[in-house]
Amino acid sequence: MKWYCALPLGRKILAGFLLVAAVSGLSGILAAGSIYDVAARAERMYAGNLVPISGLPEVVREYQTSLCLLRDVVIDRSDQERLEHRELLRQSGGKVEKGLAAIFASNRSPQAAALQKSITEDLKLFGFFRDKIVDLAAQGRQDEAVNIMRNQGGDVIARVDKGIGEIVALNKAQAGKRHAENTQAARLALALSAACLSLGVAAALAIGYFLSRSITAPLSAVAGKVAEIAAGDLTVRLDATPATAGSRNQLHVLSRHVDKMAQTLHSVVSCIVSESGKLSAASGVLNNRSIGLAAGAESAREQMEMVALSSAEIDGAASEIARNCSVAADNVTQANRAVESACRIMGETIETMQVVGEQSRETSAALSQLGERSLQIGEIAGTINDIADQTNLLALNAAIEAARAGEQGRGFAVVANEVRALATRTTTATSEIEQMIRSIQAETRLAMNAMERGVAEAEQGVVKAHCTGEALAAVTATIEAIALEVSHIATAAEEQSLSVHAMTGNIGRVTGVIRESGGGAHDFAGAAARMHLVAEELQSLVGRFTISQPDRAASYG
Repeated sequence: MKWYCALPLGRKILAGFLLVAAVSGLSGILAAGSIYDVAARAERMYAGNLVPISGLPEVVREYQTSLCLLRDVVIDRSDQERLEHRELLRQSGGKVEKGLAAIFASNRSPQAAALQKSITEDLKLFGFFRDKIVDLAAQGRQDEAVNIMRNQGGDVIARVDKGIGEIVALNKAQAGKRHAENTQAARLALALSAACLSLGVAAALAIGYFLSRSITAPLSAVAGKVAEIAAGDLTVRLDATPATAGSRNQLHVLSRHVDKMAQTLHSVVSCIVSESGKLSAASGVLNNRSIGLAAGAESAREQMEMVALSSAEIDGAASEIARNCSVAADNVTQANRAVESACRIMGETIETMQVVGEQSRETSAALSQLGERSLQIGEIAGTINDIADQTNLLALNAAIEAARAGEQGRGFAVVANEVRALATRTTTATSEIEQMIRSIQAETRLAMNAMERGVAEAEQGVVKAHCTGEALAAVTATIEAIALEVSHIATAAEEQSLSVHAMTGNIGRVTGVIRESGGGAHDFAGAAARMHLVAEELQSLVGRFTISQPDRAASYG
């Protein structure tokens, strides 16, 4: 039956229907043959028994007519009537002979042949006596004619009547026999038809059962395994038997495709399980790192805001330094002008300075102190210059740190502290410059007072006045140098203020970028958390499938 299992469903169904059709056709042929035999028997009974019998009454009637005509011939008185009756008698005799010949023509049985022979001889004998009776009647010998009719003719007539009755009995017997044969044939045909019908029904039921089993059994097996696959068990396998491995049966082909589908699903889901685990781990790490990144961005934003605030303070301090340096430069210029005026006055009063020697010495000492203060102002100017240089360098470092913005902006705290220290030093230096300038102004006023007090004694300090003039010239040069340096300091302070202002703007922009980065980091952290949840949900979903124990299998066929 392996070849039958491997057949396609269409051929199985076609073979089943062909077998049922063959059984039905055979049953129909046998039934038709039986019915045809019964019909032929009925036709033979009709043609051999009923048709001949149907003409017998006419023969009997003509025979009775001939007997009546024979009697009329005997009793007729005129020759004309006798001739007419004789002609009618001849015609009736001919009809009787033809009718009997027709009756026996369709019945070829030995009994019919013997009966036909007997009746034919009796009819010939009856014809002989009939002619003799007619001749005697024509001769007027009616008594002899009547005597023959009653004796010899009566015996012949009796045998003819008996023969006609035997014809009826023979046909009746033959009809009864044929009826019995027809009944038996009909019963046989009915039994044969019933047997063929039963065989056809049994064959149809058997074929239907085997066909149904050949379809439903593998289909149920496939349906059961498909249900297991639908329930999530991807380890189910349908092993093909040697009989079904290369089968073209659609159910076997379906089973092989279902098996391939299960294998493909097993591979795909296995890959999904593996990749979902990796995705979950990666999303967890990404979530943690994104949270740390968001926290770092928030901390960097706060520190950058502190740096921006410090930069704004430094910007204000640098602007104040620039303004103070400008004021100091103006004051030094005014002092220079005052010293020049004093020199002119000293030149004009050089002759009277001889009397103010002591005051000139005091003035020289005061101016000497003023020179020392000027030197200190130079040192302070150098310090301010160093501060400006370092501030520029720190501004560059702050820009670099702002661009890197790593490790929560730790570098910005160091830069801010250095900038604060430099700002403090710059403020201190500026204060010292102001104090020195005030001291110079005060000492200059003391010198002027001393010089005024020494006017009266100018004559005594003529010699010293020359020294004082030279000292004033030196002070003038020094003040000019101080004015130049203070001007440079003011310019550098203004440039520093501009740089700090630009740095403050850059830090503000960096703070904005960090703020945006912090918002993006928070969004990224939220997306990473959602992706982690999706990865866990994906693991939960693929966890419903069974992908272990791949050796489980189910055979079909």
